[in-house]
Amino acid sequence: MVLKEHINYSFIAFLILAWFLKMKAIYFFFASVLIDMDHYFDYALRNHDLSLHRMFKYHEELFEYTKTNPYLGISVFHTVEFIAPCCLGARGDRLLFKVRFIKC
Repeated sequence: MVLKEHINYSFIAFLILAWFLKMKAIYFFFASVLIDMDHYFDYALRNHDLSLHRMFKYHEELFEYTKTNPYLGISVFHTVEFIAPCCLGARGDRLLFKVRFIKC
């Protein structure tokens, strides 16, 4: 998803959430955009380059590459998105997470 699409979808979700959460929904909007900063960090560390324009070009090329070649990429923040709720659930609700497969 390109930046423009990501911001548009985040804004639509923000508007829906704002109906219920009022201005607290702005945190969701900023979080949904900033959560993808790991893609920028990945590019900057791999290429020793801080250009946003070249970062988007790099990820466009990488996305095209993954259409024809098997590729597994793990983004740090997206991994935390999965692990954090598991840890919180394992600590807070023993019935929900009877087996703790992650040492929190």
